Amino acid sequence: MNLDNPAKALILSLLMTIIPILILRLQYFEQNFISQMVKFKNLSQKIMKMQLLFLNQDSWVIKRFIKPQKKK
Repeated sequence: MNLDNPAKALILSLLMTIIPILILRLQYFEQNFISQMVKFKNLSQKIMKMQLLFLNQDSWVIKRFIKPQKKK
């Protein structure tokens, strides 16, 4: 590659500095995204456990306080 042209040399040097910065930013974004997904997974698991607890308590409440209607 001929670097006699100063414009080409400037563009090449800018690319050689910008591309590694972009790669580092993408790696940071990927790590941040993965950590957010792990947090979301943990939160969704907690919500599912709470729903199961509520459903179990709800069925207990229904069995305990609401008497089943007798068929006529």
